[in-house]
Formats: sequence, C-alpha cells, structure tokens
Amino acid sequence: MENILLNKELYFTYPDGFHQMDAAECKQNNLNQDGPGISIIDPDRHIIVSIGWRKTALGSMMMDADGVAKNMEASMSRMMKGAGYQKSELVQRDLGGQNAYGFDFSYEAQGETIYGSSYVAEKGKTFYYFNFYGSMNRKEENEQLWNGMLNSIKWG
Repeated sequence: MENILLNKELYFTYPDGFHQMDAAECKQNNLNQDGPGISIIDPDRHIIVSIGWRKTALGSMMMDADGVAKNMEASMSRMMKGAGYQKSELVQRDLGGQNAYGFDFSYEAQGETIYGSSYVAEKGKTFYYFNFYGSMNRKEENEQLWNGMLNSIKWG
C-alpha cells in the first residue's frame, strides 16, 4: 500500500501494483492533467485513477460540489457523444467526512467497454476531483479496489 498526501490536506492510500504516471503515460492514456493533481495506473488490472484539485475562483464561489459534478457530467457527455456514453444519476457519497457528489458512467474505447466513476468534494475553498477508469470485464474486482481507495481518504 502506498500512502500519499495531496495539497497538504488530503491523505489517500492506493494498493500495490499502482504507480504514478508520468507526462508520457498521461498523454498515451488521453488524460489531460491541467492543474495540480496526480494520476496513477495499474497496467495489469487496466485501472487509472486521477485526483486533482482547484481553488475556487471568485465566479465559482456561487457553485457547490453538487453543481460542479453536474457540470462535469454534462461536459463529459458532450465529449463522449460518439462513444456510446451512458451515465447513472447523480449520487452523494461521504469521502473522509466531506460530502462528495458524482456519477458512474461507461463508454466504448478501442473496442472495449470502459466504466468509470467521478466525484467532486469541496474542502474549504478547494474543489477535489476523483476519477476512476477501468475495464468493464473486471468491474466487480475493480470497484472493490476503488471503494477501498475512496474509503482511505482522510483530511488533515
């Protein structure tokens, strides 16, 4: 298990088999890391996790995590329109004592069905984004890993 501290306040644990992705790996996997955060991958299990954060700007102070999650889903829906994108309803989840809002989704990529999960949590004046991507072929096993990672979250 690897324990990491992100943005000096978010403690996160991920299992053995994962490693932090470099810029080339992010590009190869179509991940756009436009801001602070990390992306980790377990190539054997075909799982990618990205966590990012952004301080709220003056204009976004009127938006909460629920609204940000809805906007994130709408944006993803537009980007994945031709890839058979499907989503769940917006759900609420506790992440280390913070309310998070998100949704599950699936899409087709390179002949494979990918499923994912995205959540947004607000801590102080910062939004945190948690994203998971995995192969539908290993959904049950991968969801256990993802839930374990989310349940490891602690805030400092």
